[in-house]
Amino acid sequence: LPDYFTFAEDSTLVEDFAVYIDDVDPDELTLSVTGNTEITVDITGTIVTFGAAENWNGTETLIFTVDDNQTRASASDSVFVIVTPVNDPPVLIGFIPEEPEFTLFQDSIVTFLVEVEDIDSELNYAWFVNTYIQTEISDTFIYQFSLPGEFEIKSEVSDEEYQIDTIWDVTVEEQAGFENLIPAITELRGNYPNPFNPETTIEFSLKEPGNICLEIYNIRGQKINTLVNEFKDVGYHHINWKGNDRNGKPVSSGLYFYKFNVNGKTEAVKKCLLLK
Repeated sequence: LPDYFTFAEDSTLVEDFAVYIDDVDPDELTLSVTGNTEITVDITGTIVTFGAAENWNGTETLIFTVDDNQTRASASDSVFVIVTPVNDPPVLIGFIPEEPEFTLFQDSIVTFLVEVEDIDSELNYAWFVNTYIQTEISDTFIYQFSLPGEFEIKSEVSDEEYQIDTIWDVTVEEQAGFENLIPAITELRGNYPNPFNPETTIEFSLKEPGNICLEIYNIRGQKINTLVNEFKDVGYHHINWKGNDRNGKPVSSGLYFYKFNVNGKTEAVKKCLLLK
């Protein structure tokens, strides 16, 4: 056998061992292998296919044995099998807010968060507001929209080779007198900031008057608080949640759901994240 075989991480290598085997008798030969732990070996006749566990790289010493199945002495030889490292790209696990396009009111504060994993590299973070780079270099960016208009918030997460971009398009409406405007639709607009600590504001609009019920649930589906259950007029409304249960006790960090019911019908359910 040669001194070594080599192939790249997360790939395979196929070798025909017939070129390394010689038998003076026309017997059927059996090829086997020992010594491999992370490296996989599939043998079909004299065709050997090498692989390895996902994202694994390194070197193992394998011993191949050939036997003519005639009770004669078998022959063995060792070989280094080298799996060379390959840079894996970052993987986007999730982001907050989950809506890539949303509308809010002037002076709202929003927490943007990207969850990215990279199995073999350090990650670099950059944030942009309308193409202007910001000073934040972590996975979380908090921004106050002090002016009305259209905004693009962009996150760039990169390693030494790859980059993942996440973009939110945000419409900011003027704050003054918005409660007296007549919305075009009834909708649960979201909560800001999100993630939050210690409190967050949930905004919704009503194109028609009705009985509104806004409830908070934990990840087990248990209702922990009812923020409002009353008649509301046409307009834009906001309700503050201070991160407490129905008894006024602070709830633990984690993911929560808030359900928006209008006249007994569930209109929407959204997520919010409490970080302490």
